[in-house]
Amino acid sequence: MSRLLQASVATLVAVLVAVFAYLDADQDGQPDQVTIKVDGADPDRNADEPMRVPASAVQAAAATEAGDHDGARDETPAGAPSSELDAAQRQQDDLATTDQFPNLAPSAAATFPGCRTRIVSNRSSRRGVAPRLMVAHITVSPNRPGWTDVDGITAYFDRASSQASSHFVVDAEAHCNYIVPINEKSWTQAAANPVAVSWEIINTGREGRLMEPRGYQAVGRQMARVGKLLGIPLRRGKVNGCTVVRSGIVMHRDFGACGGGHVDIAPYQLEPIIQAAVRAGRAGQITTTDRTTCRKLNWWRRAGRPHGEPETNAVRRRKALEARGVTCTSRGPVRR
Repeated sequence: MSRLLQASVATLVAVLVAVFAYLDADQDGQPDQVTIKVDGADPDRNADEPMRVPASAVQAAAATEAGDHDGARDETPAGAPSSELDAAQRQQDDLATTDQFPNLAPSAAATFPGCRTRIVSNRSSRRGVAPRLMVAHITVSPNRPGWTDVDGITAYFDRASSQASSHFVVDAEAHCNYIVPINEKSWTQAAANPVAVSWEIINTGREGRLMEPRGYQAVGRQMARVGKLLGIPLRRGKVNGCTVVRSGIVMHRDFGACGGGHVDIAPYQLEPIIQAAVRAGRAGQITTTDRTTCRKLNWWRRAGRPHGEPETNAVRRRKALEARGVTCTSRGPVRR
């Protein structure tokens, strides 16, 4: 290749690089997308899954979340009485020594049905403390169509400088990222982090409603499953400072100074979330009808799967069980 041709090729490559850099940047020269590496569904802590997020979504999250999660990781928040912090520490020590923490299989904590797994780096060990609360938060950031709102918050929670995270990030339309395994501690409500599983719901706090119906249904299903896995009742919880008085579902504001002094999910009510969780929990129960249907389906299998009407009925019964999230095994029906 001649020197002239080499120079021409080099010039063309430089031009193309400049064009693509311009196309991937805002007018101020800043990239319009950022790439972060989050952990996949495997149990290790290696950041092995790249995720591209609009820079504007991350910037919007940082602008609002920074104030809303000030001191989220700090388990001795300013303004919290030392007596309440001491009482919370004693309770957490008791929970850690009484062997109440469920022995979750790795598969139960690594992924979560209905959510994408995007495990962030801002998380830590519970040190054996059994979670007793499920906590609702709002992000104080705008809900946007698609995944950009959820991914923006996720990218922000993956920044070491943010010192904040949650177990779930959900928007009004039910897009969900599962970002901290429930058997680990997220950094969301200061001194109450060890005893809590947290949901960040995309909302500015000025919307007419917290979520759309499908958003409530999604959070309800997630809470029902977490409650079953961790033994947390689907009811209104109660705290005294950061001490758990009654296990269940609470909101960030219930902790007062112990939770960093935040008031979310105000101005919204917690009851619709609890109701959605209770409905989902009831829907997840194995019923007498499920057992009868499974028994008839197993008869068909043991009889050699005869054709005709028995086969038609068997297909109908299997589909009916699947629609309820139930699988018929040789030992009986089980929830998937």
